[in-house]
Amino acid sequence: MPLRVDLFSSEFLTDLPKLVRKPRPGRDLEPLDICRLAKTAVVAAVGGATVLSYTILAEYFPKEFAGRANGALNVFHIGGAFVLQYATGVVLQHWTPQAGHYPEIAYQTAFALNLVLQIAAWVWFALPRVQMLLSQRLTRYLTGPTPNTRLKRL
Repeated sequence: MPLRVDLFSSEFLTDLPKLVRKPRPGRDLEPLDICRLAKTAVVAAVGGATVLSYTILAEYFPKEFAGRANGALNVFHIGGAFVLQYATGVVLQHWTPQAGHYPEIAYQTAFALNLVLQIAAWVWFALPRVQMLLSQRLTRYLTGPTPNTRLKRL
Protein backbone atom coordinates (compact mmCIF):
# COMPACT_ATOMS: atom_id res chain seq x y z
CA MET A 1 0.00 0.00 0.00
CA PRO A 2 1.56 3.36 -0.98
CA LEU A 3 2.33 5.88 1.71
CA ARG A 4 -0.14 8.78 1.55
CA VAL A 5 1.09 12.09 2.92
CA ASP A 6 -1.42 14.89 3.29
CA LEU A 7 0.45 18.16 3.73
CA PHE A 8 -2.67 20.13 4.67
CA SER A 9 -3.91 17.90 7.49
CA SER A 10 -3.78 18.52 11.20
CA GLU A 11 -1.96 15.25 11.86
CA PHE A 12 1.15 17.04 12.98
CA LEU A 13 -0.68 18.40 16.03
CA THR A 14 -2.26 15.12 17.08
CA ASP A 15 0.88 13.08 16.39
CA LEU A 16 3.36 15.49 17.94
CA PRO A 17 3.51 13.58 21.25
CA LYS A 18 4.26 10.38 19.32
CA LEU A 19 7.12 12.07 17.48
CA VAL A 20 8.64 13.56 20.61
CA ARG A 21 8.68 10.27 22.55
CA LYS A 22 11.93 8.41 22.86
CA PRO A 23 12.18 5.59 20.33
CA ARG A 24 12.33 2.12 21.77
CA PRO A 25 15.74 0.42 21.60
CA GLY A 26 16.26 -1.35 18.31
CA ARG A 27 13.35 0.46 16.60
CA ASP A 28 14.04 2.66 13.61
CA LEU A 29 11.82 5.56 12.65
CA GLU A 30 9.12 4.48 10.25
CA PRO A 31 8.66 6.38 6.97
CA LEU A 32 5.35 7.75 8.25
CA ASP A 33 7.07 9.13 11.37
CA ILE A 34 9.71 10.83 9.20
CA CYS A 35 7.04 12.41 6.96
CA ARG A 36 5.13 13.68 9.97
CA LEU A 37 8.30 15.02 11.53
CA ALA A 38 9.18 16.80 8.27
CA LYS A 39 5.70 18.37 8.10
CA THR A 40 6.02 19.54 11.69
CA ALA A 41 9.41 21.10 10.94
CA VAL A 42 8.06 22.92 7.86
CA VAL A 43 5.09 24.32 9.78
CA ALA A 44 7.38 25.44 12.62
CA ALA A 45 9.82 27.15 10.23
CA VAL A 46 7.14 28.90 8.20
CA GLY A 47 5.20 29.95 11.28
CA GLY A 48 8.28 31.49 12.86
CA ALA A 49 9.41 33.27 9.70
CA THR A 50 6.82 36.03 10.01
CA VAL A 51 8.40 37.14 13.27
CA LEU A 52 11.55 38.07 11.34
CA SER A 53 9.61 40.69 9.37
CA TYR A 54 9.33 42.87 12.49
CA THR A 55 13.09 42.85 13.02
CA ILE A 56 13.85 43.46 9.37
CA LEU A 57 11.34 46.32 9.17
CA ALA A 58 12.82 48.01 12.24
CA GLU A 59 16.17 48.25 10.42
CA TYR A 60 14.60 50.28 7.59
CA PHE A 61 13.19 53.04 9.80
CA PRO A 62 14.68 55.39 12.40
CA LYS A 63 14.26 54.27 16.01
CA GLU A 64 11.55 56.89 16.56
CA PHE A 65 9.34 55.30 13.87
CA ALA A 66 10.13 51.61 14.39
CA GLY A 67 7.14 51.09 16.70
CA ARG A 68 4.72 52.71 14.27
CA ALA A 69 6.15 50.76 11.34
CA ASN A 70 5.81 47.48 13.22
CA GLY A 71 2.25 48.41 14.24
CA ALA A 72 1.36 49.05 10.60
CA LEU A 73 2.96 45.74 9.61
CA ASN A 74 0.85 44.00 12.25
CA VAL A 75 -2.30 45.52 10.75
CA PHE A 76 -1.26 44.21 7.33
CA HIS A 77 -0.52 40.73 8.72
CA ILE A 78 -3.91 40.44 10.42
CA GLY A 79 -5.79 42.21 7.61
CA GLY A 80 -4.14 40.01 5.01
CA ALA A 81 -5.16 36.89 6.90
CA PHE A 82 -8.78 38.06 6.99
CA VAL A 83 -8.77 38.93 3.28
CA LEU A 84 -7.30 35.53 2.32
CA GLN A 85 -9.85 33.67 4.45
CA TYR A 86 -12.69 35.66 2.91
CA ALA A 87 -11.33 35.06 -0.61
CA THR A 88 -11.09 31.33 0.10
CA GLY A 89 -14.75 31.36 1.13
CA VAL A 90 -15.72 33.22 -2.03
CA VAL A 91 -13.95 30.61 -4.17
CA LEU A 92 -15.60 27.75 -2.24
CA GLN A 93 -19.06 29.23 -2.78
CA HIS A 94 -18.74 28.73 -6.54
CA TRP A 95 -19.50 25.03 -5.91
CA THR A 96 -22.73 23.59 -4.52
CA PRO A 97 -22.37 21.82 -1.19
CA GLN A 98 -22.92 18.07 -1.26
CA ALA A 99 -24.17 16.50 1.99
CA GLY A 100 -23.35 19.73 3.82
CA HIS A 101 -19.76 19.99 2.54
CA TYR A 102 -18.12 21.54 -0.48
CA PRO A 103 -16.49 19.08 -2.90
CA GLU A 104 -12.80 18.38 -2.70
CA ILE A 105 -12.08 20.20 -5.96
CA ALA A 106 -13.40 23.41 -4.40
CA TYR A 107 -10.82 23.26 -1.63
CA GLN A 108 -8.08 22.26 -4.05
CA THR A 109 -8.89 25.26 -6.24
CA ALA A 110 -9.04 27.68 -3.30
CA PHE A 111 -5.75 26.47 -1.85
CA ALA A 112 -4.12 26.46 -5.29
CA LEU A 113 -5.05 30.13 -5.70
CA ASN A 114 -3.50 30.86 -2.30
CA LEU A 115 -0.36 29.01 -3.39
CA VAL A 116 -0.21 31.05 -6.62
CA LEU A 117 -0.45 34.25 -4.57
CA GLN A 118 2.38 33.08 -2.32
CA ILE A 119 4.60 32.21 -5.27
CA ALA A 120 3.87 35.60 -6.87
CA ALA A 121 4.78 37.32 -3.59
CA TRP A 122 8.02 35.34 -3.38
CA VAL A 123 8.93 36.28 -6.96
CA TRP A 124 8.17 39.92 -6.19
CA PHE A 125 10.40 39.67 -3.11
CA ALA A 126 13.28 37.91 -4.90
CA LEU A 127 13.17 39.79 -8.23
CA PRO A 128 15.14 42.91 -7.14
CA ARG A 129 17.96 40.72 -5.81
CA VAL A 130 18.09 38.67 -8.99
CA GLN A 131 18.08 41.83 -11.12
CA MET A 132 20.90 43.30 -9.02
CA LEU A 133 23.04 40.16 -9.36
CA LEU A 134 22.43 39.96 -13.11
CA SER A 135 23.24 43.65 -13.49
CA GLN A 136 26.51 43.24 -11.59
CA ARG A 137 27.55 40.22 -13.65
CA LEU A 138 26.61 41.91 -16.90
CA THR A 139 28.58 45.02 -15.91
CA ARG A 140 31.63 42.90 -15.07
CA TYR A 141 31.31 41.03 -18.35
CA LEU A 142 30.97 44.19 -20.45
CA THR A 143 33.69 46.21 -18.73
CA GLY A 144 36.17 43.38 -18.48
CA PRO A 145 38.44 42.70 -15.56
CA THR A 146 39.54 45.68 -13.49
CA PRO A 147 43.27 46.35 -12.92
CA ASN A 148 43.00 44.99 -9.37
CA THR A 149 41.61 41.63 -10.55
CA ARG A 150 44.40 41.39 -13.17
CA LEU A 151 47.00 41.73 -10.43
CA LYS A 152 45.30 39.09 -8.29
CA ARG A 153 45.46 36.62 -11.18
CA LEU A 154 49.21 37.06 -11.54
